[in-house]
Amino acid sequence: DILFLAEGKLVELVTLPAEIVGQPVPSYTSAAVADQVIELTAGSANGLGLKVGDRIDLTGLTEGVR
Repeated sequence: DILFLAEGKLVELVTLPAEIVGQPVPSYTSAAVADQVIELTAGSANGLGLKVGDRIDLTGLTEGVR
């Protein structure tokens, strides 16, 4: 799944199908303006109950990232 965020707000959510071995991986873009993108395992957004309009706090996730 791909989450497109604008200033911490989920502005678009793309639910990905399970990967098919041997098939090319498509690229995705957001119709909405986004300043961050998060990729999750297929189906994770639904499992987490995420929906467009949700605020996602990324505070502390950059620790140790170079």
